Amino acid sequence: MSNKTYAIKIQNQLGAAPRFFSGFGKNKSAKTAWSLAGAELFLNHARLGQVLRQLESSGRHVVVVGVAVTHEAVDLEVCPF
Repeated sequence: MSNKTYAIKIQNQLGAAPRFFSGFGKNKSAKTAWSLAGAELFLNHARLGQVLRQLESSGRHVVVVGVAVTHEAVDLEVCPF
């Protein structure tokens, strides 16, 4: 197991915003989140592979996204928000 973390982005129909995989619901249907905040994060590559195979077998177009934490200083006097 590595120290990298991943999320799964699900591409929807043309023009629709992508969603993030958040788990499986009843009848093994994929639940999705609007943002990375609600996504299921994967530390275990075996579990990631298992979920990818299940999503791809149901016809979903998926992309694996790396998730990282960065530490940047923010000057609050020039911050736009």
